[in-house]
Amino acid sequence: MSENVKVPGYDGEIDRHPDQCPLCHNKIIPTARYAHKQGNSYGADLQIVYSCPNARCKQLFIATFSAPEMRDLGRAYTLRSTSPWAPTKRQFHNTISSASSSFCEIYNAALAAENYRLMQICGVGYRKSLEFLIKDYVTAKHPDQAEKIKTTPLAACIESYVGDRNIKEVAKRATWLGNDETHYARRWVDKDLRET
Repeated sequence: MSENVKVPGYDGEIDRHPDQCPLCHNKIIPTARYAHKQGNSYGADLQIVYSCPNARCKQLFIATFSAPEMRDLGRAYTLRSTSPWAPTKRQFHNTISSASSSFCEIYNAALAAENYRLMQICGVGYRKSLEFLIKDYVTAKHPDQAEKIKTTPLAACIESYVGDRNIKEVAKRATWLGNDETHYARRWVDKDLRET
């Protein structure tokens, strides 16, 4: 079911309004402020400037709508995307954030890259965050060997300092996959970030 929109620049139908602010990520009923059709023909895309009604946000954002096909002149414009978009950060349990604040920071940078669909670099970031998490963890367990741990390759660090068998196996596999993200030729060609 389509909705009629009356804002400066456009008086017509769209399939739906955005229902989430791309900046604060809250569910909203946005306020349409202004519309602009790109181009002069009926087939032009439509952009509508909205404001977020959330009291903590109140930001403006743009929704882009695709024009209906020429054969479907009676159909409404279809919501395609909203921008700008702010990536969300993952909140970690205090045990993790106090053990390795660097891990949390690097992980969230990699998550932002993934959310921006920068798939060629986010895996490298996740791999780096894993190294910080493991090395900060084993450094806390073996503070007298902190300098050695810093320079030990991650796989050797896991083998030498991680005692729990389950953690060791998971960390090894994550390291293998993470290392694959940094190499020209991949060993694990059937594994990537898009798997569920």
